[in-house]
Amino acid sequence: MSADPVSSNAWLRLRGHEALPATAELSWRPARGRFTRAVLILIGCWALAPALFFIPPHLPWVVLAVGGGIYLAIRQWRGEYVVGRFSGECPRCRAALAVTSGTRIRLPHLINCFHCHHEPTLEVTAEATSSPARTG
Repeated sequence: MSADPVSSNAWLRLRGHEALPATAELSWRPARGRFTRAVLILIGCWALAPALFFIPPHLPWVVLAVGGGIYLAIRQWRGEYVVGRFSGECPRCRAALAVTSGTRIRLPHLINCFHCHHEPTLEVTAEATSSPARTG
């Protein structure tokens, strides 16, 4: 179970530029849930691999299932927070930055600015991201 969303003031930092405030609504994902989902995805993809062997050209589908399972499991495990809402501007060009609702992230998180092609870092204070499940 994820904790209730925490609305917090965050900072967008880019070396050589003044840090700008941002607003992020994040929900923490406990390690147990992330691990369980990662293992289930890995088992599911690897269980599918033998059946995919019978579809020509045989080997590429198996490699894709095994590699895809590893990739998806790592993404599940690394996503410590789920973004509910985000708003902020690039410290360099002041263009609005976007992080899609539902995205799983790990802090600090790099956000691509499609206007100036730099990557400001989203940072949130420790007290804003803490949850009772995480501290106890």
